[in-house]
Amino acid sequence: MQYPVEVGDWWYSDPEYPSRIMTVISLDSSVTVPSGSYSTLHLQQTEPEFPAAYVDFFYASGVGPVKYIVHIEEDQGLYHAVAQMLEFTVN
Repeated sequence: MQYPVEVGDWWYSDPEYPSRIMTVISLDSSVTVPSGSYSTLHLQQTEPEFPAAYVDFFYASGVGPVKYIVHIEEDQGLYHAVAQMLEFTVN
């Protein structure tokens, strides 16, 4: 990824899986997690081989990743797995 980024920018995100594409969705998504509320860079990773699955990543400036959500759509429904920052301190 090269800064500055703009909404709609994309790149191949993983050299081991070259079809994985990361796309900039938003530059200022509001996210609230147990550690607080953040204005984040929202990225979405997709893979053409698995069109029913994608991952949303939320990164806060000066903090790093604060949340990600894995989405998988199957015949039985849509499934989500969420990981989020529980606490953040600066020493």
